[in-house]
Amino acid sequence: MKKPANNWDRMFQALLKYKKRQGDCDVPANLSTDPALGRWVAVQRYRRKTRRLTEGQIALLDKAGFIWAPGDQSWEKNLAELADFKSRYGH
Repeated sequence: MKKPANNWDRMFQALLKYKKRQGDCDVPANLSTDPALGRWVAVQRYRRKTRRLTEGQIALLDKAGFIWAPGDQSWEKNLAELADFKSRYGH
């Protein structure tokens, strides 16, 4: 009989399914369609800051394209959009 996966593994698989559907791992903490996944993602960010994720877990999340600092990601996206606007319209 196959041993059931632990909760971390199940949630990581849910993250991969989210990525397949959405194209990224930028899961909002208040995800209405899967609140458990949204909370899990927020907890993983906190656990990394407090050094409670294993190196293996960090590596898996990195490989999946996990967004560790969503605010930074948003800043970079907005900056790129601004640069594109300036190149198109000259101001």
